[in-house]
Amino acid sequence: MAQITLPAPIGGWNARDDIAQIPPNQALTLENWFPGEQAVTTRPGYASYVTVTGTVETLVSFNFENTQDLLACHNGEISDITGGSVTSLSSGYSNNRWFWVNFRGYALMFNGADTPVKYDGSTISTNTITGLTATNLKFPWIFKSRLFIAEKDSASFWYLATNNIAGAASELDFSSLAEGKAIAGATWTRDGGAGMDDYCVFLMSEGDLLVYQGDNPGSAADWALVGKYKIGKPMGDRPFAKLGGDLLVTTVDGVVPMSAVLASDRFNPQAAVTDIISKAWKTAAGRYKDTTGWEISLYPLGQMGIVNVPNGSGSFIQYVVNTTTRAWACFKNIPSNTWGLHKDELYIGSTGAVYQFDSGTSNAGSPITAIYGGPFLNHQPTGMNKSYKLMRPLLSSAGAIPVYIGFDTNYATKTSYYEPTQIESGGGAVWDEAEWDVAEWAGAQSPQQEWRTILGVGVSGAARFKTITSLNQVSLHGVDLKYVAGNGL
Repeated sequence: MAQITLPAPIGGWNARDDIAQIPPNQALTLENWFPGEQAVTTRPGYASYVTVTGTVETLVSFNFENTQDLLACHNGEISDITGGSVTSLSSGYSNNRWFWVNFRGYALMFNGADTPVKYDGSTISTNTITGLTATNLKFPWIFKSRLFIAEKDSASFWYLATNNIAGAASELDFSSLAEGKAIAGATWTRDGGAGMDDYCVFLMSEGDLLVYQGDNPGSAADWALVGKYKIGKPMGDRPFAKLGGDLLVTTVDGVVPMSAVLASDRFNPQAAVTDIISKAWKTAAGRYKDTTGWEISLYPLGQMGIVNVPNGSGSFIQYVVNTTTRAWACFKNIPSNTWGLHKDELYIGSTGAVYQFDSGTSNAGSPITAIYGGPFLNHQPTGMNKSYKLMRPLLSSAGAIPVYIGFDTNYATKTSYYEPTQIESGGGAVWDEAEWDVAEWAGAQSPQQEWRTILGVGVSGAARFKTITSLNQVSLHGVDLKYVAGNGL
């Protein structure tokens, strides 16, 4: 009887290649696992932070001097939820989808329907911008100490005088230069700092990207068009994220790095950060490209880039990348209308609540179901039938965990599982969060490795299993298989 060991799928989820071409260190399915550098672990849980009325569609992180506040926009109001309590600051707004930027000691907020407002660390007040219909202003960003803002349902962007947060705005009308409507803008700093390599990026609804350089848009001598580029149509109204020295854009083609755009206009699709999950991306984009909720969030402490993906009927899934290894996974069962980073912690805006991500090992008390579907491999001797007999997932956790196993052959994926032989136990308190000398501490991770009988005959085979856990974080280190080879099987 032959025995082989498959590696942990640290190469992540492969939703691009043919089912027969996926390498051993990748996975056909990787739901609620996160691929690390040496092992794959069940994704972090989330815990209730505050309860609110209505649906939270925006989380605002205000940072100025010694004040660091977290605001939630919900039910037509803006509330301070710092520290886990809710204080309403203002109400009566037309929608909860605000766009904001910290500048000059204020959080400046725009929603494309109401008068712009600003938050100073204690109160919300009107922010008066003149020269246009200010209620149409939607997406702000800062470039060279100037406030720039996209205008809703228009081809125009607006900007203010240096260091101003209010007053007269000047127009940049791109109707004769680009197609579609103004969506958003960003500062792209190619050298990672502030200097000659700073570019001001304007994004239009049809995929036109206009890149400018200079200090003063009102001076032809100090403002120049670096280039006009065509990418796929942007998805969502929060399409940008900064990762290192690059600027990422969410489009129907995938998450596109600006460095690739400048190199080849509507760039080589293989340069997209999402290339390895391109089939899944195109399916989601085809169905839900016009649905609200697409956005990218970065969680540096977790080495995660999280793309919130609408999944129909107001639900969401997340395509998640390890920002170090560039391996992908899919998270499910997170009720995320929006995400927000505050003081390096990640929060989830949901209906009736704000949750703190990476808090505990459950979905606010409910179990996390993690599913691994391995690649179909033509094990030695290749081209010959094998009778697969035994499978052993190489797992570790702080307590006993249930493991549901399945095995597929000859490129036919199934959904049935053998029932687990044990129920979950263990778990315990998290270091630096529970009360010392009162809480029961979680044990060290220990192996959970049990041989299980499988039945499968074929030229190729693929292991799959799932675990359902609310008490333990589980690590996957690989899979052992035993089989007998022979054409007469």
